[in-house]
Amino acid sequence: SLPSWYCEGLIFSNISPMQPGNWCNLIAFDKATGEIRYRTPLKFYSWSSPVAFYNEKSEMFIVTGDTYGNIYIISGKDGKVLHRSQIGNNFESSPIAVDSCIIVGSRGQEIYKYQSNENQDISNASLYSIR
Repeated sequence: SLPSWYCEGLIFSNISPMQPGNWCNLIAFDKATGEIRYRTPLKFYSWSSPVAFYNEKSEMFIVTGDTYGNIYIISGKDGKVLHRSQIGNNFESSPIAVDSCIIVGSRGQEIYKYQSNENQDISNASLYSIR
């Protein structure tokens, strides 16, 4: 297992190539060298920026959405997708993370809130739709 500080030297970006298909990659770049540490494929284009947040164990996670309404929770250390679910329409706005909550707006005039309970990790979060 990699140490928890391993992902602190990374910059995260969603890259949608100009190639056939609607896919995208979340890429983790090393801040010092610019090298790619890992690449995580997403199912569709992502126009929003990925956002990093930490749990109570100081583990980093990345949250991002795509243009099909999928939200992803990704391990900051290795890029493994821990949770993916289609919860909205098109995520154009970037999510925000506050404590154990993730909030993101979607087309269709909806705002979604992912809430982690004290006894759950973020990959088992509950979803709330606010209109």
